[in-house]
Amino acid sequence: MYLIYASSVSLADSYNAYDCHNLSILYTEIQCKNVGKMHIFFGITATFPPLLREGTAVKIFRMNGPSPRREMAVIMVGVSTACFYPEETERALHTVGELGFSCTEIFINTFSELEKDFCKNLKRIADSYGIRISSVHPFTPAFETVMLFSNYERRFYDSLEFYKKYCEAASEIGARYIVIHGSRQPGVISQEEYFTRFAQLYEMGRAWGVHFAQENVVGYRAGLPDFLCAMRDFMGSDFKMVFDIKQAVREKIDPMEYVERLGPSMVHVHINDHMSENTCMVPGEGSFDFCRFFQKLQQMHYDGDYIMEVYRDNFKTQQELLQGKMYLESILSNGN
Repeated sequence: MYLIYASSVSLADSYNAYDCHNLSILYTEIQCKNVGKMHIFFGITATFPPLLREGTAVKIFRMNGPSPRREMAVIMVGVSTACFYPEETERALHTVGELGFSCTEIFINTFSELEKDFCKNLKRIADSYGIRISSVHPFTPAFETVMLFSNYERRFYDSLEFYKKYCEAASEIGARYIVIHGSRQPGVISQEEYFTRFAQLYEMGRAWGVHFAQENVVGYRAGLPDFLCAMRDFMGSDFKMVFDIKQAVREKIDPMEYVERLGPSMVHVHINDHMSENTCMVPGEGSFDFCRFFQKLQQMHYDGDYIMEVYRDNFKTQQELLQGKMYLESILSNGN
């Protein structure tokens, strides 16, 4: 079940809705209107940014209960600042806002972008557009094999100190997750040692209220479902996964296999499309079955964001990204 946020009755009339109720959401009364096929609600615009913008699909897990804040999860389609690389990070964030996205992942590109003043400026920019920053992607994944997962233990502890900077940055800008690639295959430490070190990384993040999350990446140990399942079994509820569709495709494994086996552990999705000759495309331009994908994650109560992550040469105009956003939101808002 979904609601679509509309700022006025006239805008709500442009959607189809049915069986709407008066709901108290975020402690604000939202008036709902019965106009046909989908749930629509509208209210005072100023109440919602940076959480909601017009057209946002909002998933309702339960319609009853004492705490509206716990009863709803905002499902957003966002875009990564990495899509605009090599545009400088702060300029890329402006682009995200100018395009009308309400959610983003910040790709940190260098050391100076971890400094507190820089992060404060990113937060100021995000707030000015009503953007929620969902996650931080480090610029050091290529080095994580030797920084975090080598057989030189002292380097691991030194690297933990460096990764505190990502925790501080994520906390400053309001991000919840930090994306980790981990070690390339085959790796030099045991599987158990890998999991133990990741657990230490995860525990460190607690002090800042952020979660390190393991991404599936082709050519990396965590690119394979068996490894990820073993990691989940070892870490329990502390295991958080970032799922990237294109990485699964490049691993030549059906993306739905990851969802079937690891869906309940997924907290963040890098979303993209593909065809046989192209493994990374803007959503809607390929052949991936997003309806099936969303339905399965919905069944597993996924409540994270869908962040478009494609490369700069995967689109010709920024308008294509907006079209991808609208395509995904149309599927989400139709209840898949």
